[in-house]
Amino acid sequence: MYRYNFFSNGIHLNVIENSECAVTESWANITAIDDVVKAIFRMRSKVTVAALQGNAGAGGVMMALAADQVWSHAGVVLNPHYRKMALFGSEYWTYSLPRRVGSPAAEKLTNGLQPLLATEARDKGMIDDVIGHNAEELNAQIPLKCQRLQANSREILREKQSETTSLWSTLEEHRNAELARMRKCFHDQEYHTRRHKFVYH
Repeated sequence: MYRYNFFSNGIHLNVIENSECAVTESWANITAIDDVVKAIFRMRSKVTVAALQGNAGAGGVMMALAADQVWSHAGVVLNPHYRKMALFGSEYWTYSLPRRVGSPAAEKLTNGLQPLLATEARDKGMIDDVIGHNAEELNAQIPLKCQRLQANSREILREKQSETTSLWSTLEEHRNAELARMRKCFHDQEYHTRRHKFVYH
C-alpha cells in the first residue's frame, strides 16, 4: 500500500544543496512555487481544493492555503514556519495565513516553530476540515465532499469574483515584499549552513 508521507515542504532543499549555485537555484525554486500559488489565486472561475494526504511544512503549508478549501486527515502534521532554515518565507503567506487565522495567530505560528496537528489547524481556522484518520479514508470521502461543495459553489465564486479587481495589486505587494526578504536570506551564510546540515544530517 502506498504511503503518503508528505504533501509538500516548499522549496527543494536537496536540489538546491547539490546545485552549482545555491543562491540561483534557491531563487528559481521560490519564484516557481510562488507562480504556482499565483495560478491558484487567479483561478476565479472554479472552486479550488487542497487535499493534504500527508504532512506539510513551510511553503508547502502556505501553498495549500491559496485554495478556497483546505482538507486534511487526522494523521497530518503541519509545520507552518520557515525560521529553522533561517528563511522569511514566501508563497504569499503574509496574505494567506493572516486572512485565515488573523495577524496575531499568524505571527505566533510562524515564530513559534512548533508542529501543528491537523485538528489543531482546523480549530484555529487554518484549514477547513479534517476528514478521516488517514489518506485512504480522506481519498474515499473526497468525491462526496466535492459534490456537497458544489452546492455552495455559486456563492463562493461570486465572492471570489467580487474581489478580483483589488486582489491582484494586493497579492503583488505581498509577493514583492516577501521576495525582497528572501533575496537577503539566500545571500546569508546562516541559510546555507542550516540547509547543508539539514540535507546531510
